Amino acid sequence: MRRFVVLCLALTALLVCVPTAGAQEGGITIQDSGHEFNFRERIVFHLDASSDSEINEVVLVYQMQTTRRPVATEVYPEFTPGTTIHAEYELDMRAQYYLPPGVEISYHWRVRDAAGHELETEPTVFTYEDNTHEWKELSNDRVALYWYRGSDDFGQTLFDQAVESLDNIERDLGVTVKHRIKLYVYGTYDDLHAALEEGAQEWTGGRSFSGAGYPIILIGIAPDNLEWGLEAIAHELTHAVIAQKMVPPFGGLPHWMDEGLAVYYQGGPTAYERTALERAIRNNTLLSIRSLNSNFPTDRDMVNLAYAESWSVVNFMFEHYGEEKVAELIEVFSVGAHQDDGLMEVFGFDVDGLEDEWRQYIGAPPREGASVVATLLPQQGTPAVGTPQPASSPTSPPPRSRTICCGAAPAALFLVLFLALRPRPAAQG
Repeated sequence: MRRFVVLCLALTALLVCVPTAGAQEGGITIQDSGHEFNFRERIVFHLDASSDSEINEVVLVYQMQTTRRPVATEVYPEFTPGTTIHAEYELDMRAQYYLPPGVEISYHWRVRDAAGHELETEPTVFTYEDNTHEWKELSNDRVALYWYRGSDDFGQTLFDQAVESLDNIERDLGVTVKHRIKLYVYGTYDDLHAALEEGAQEWTGGRSFSGAGYPIILIGIAPDNLEWGLEAIAHELTHAVIAQKMVPPFGGLPHWMDEGLAVYYQGGPTAYERTALERAIRNNTLLSIRSLNSNFPTDRDMVNLAYAESWSVVNFMFEHYGEEKVAELIEVFSVGAHQDDGLMEVFGFDVDGLEDEWRQYIGAPPREGASVVATLLPQQGTPAVGTPQPASSPTSPPPRSRTICCGAAPAALFLVLFLALRPRPAAQG
């Protein structure tokens, strides 16, 4: 009997202390809630609600789902207060900001009435797709490929290339796909540029939005341009996978390394880019590696040289130091190391030192103002574009050693000053 009484008292306390579901909502009722959108034009959210008391406040809360922390935005749609209301809010996708296709958007409403009741709806999630095309899809847990022009075999070939490229990048660099990458293949360049943000370069053939937090890639590949398309997929996937390795807000590769790795995994530079590199070596008009850490030039010829140089520097690091060292450098940059500090920590020299060694490796004149000249052991096998032929001397100095171009006493003084004043490598976390 005593246990029965205790149980009854406990149940009574529970019923008193825990409010019944919907008590806070009062008389507020949602009749309809939804959204419509036209890609690259607008997204319209709408709500119909009623209450026993006058509804005097409606709030729309929306956020774009990214691989980083999404930020919620609150907006206050215009509506006429009353016991029955209709509210709409429009996002102008051309005037306000650009979103690529494939971004997931979530939203919910908060409604309040004059009696103090409040209702918050459950979140609705939808995908902001390019609904100007009928897409076909192939996917696994790492990549989803969408295309609308070309046969099923065309799509399968592109998908197989994407899977193989991810295998190679993950194996070599120790990076992994954390968030499935969406890859949209546009059948013409006109269609691609209609899907890109206004102001995109007219020669852009592909774009990765992974740096903005979206694991999304847009590429223009016509069915009769498959060979180029296979290279472009490998190029853009490299950007997307490495971007997932970077730790926000400071993690990131130097621009030349990011693009150089992408060209490396696409299979090397194009014929135009190789020609631009060979010409620059011959005419001593190479761009400095430091200058390649900012956005590349917009002039097409200079762009060819920038991509070719970036590839050549990355290819040099792979050939001379190996995949493990390149992967280690990516790890250091992923947590925010400055490019000089990261190179110093992994290789023992800064960007200028890297350029000195690279220039000698490709047979280019020394960097202007360089006070040290790197001496490298020749590599075995067929040299790549801009790679010097192996030396025949058996007395070549060991790898990464440096020769001071001055007398013995000044050289010793220079060495002491260099060791005392060189930048210190960033501490590992």
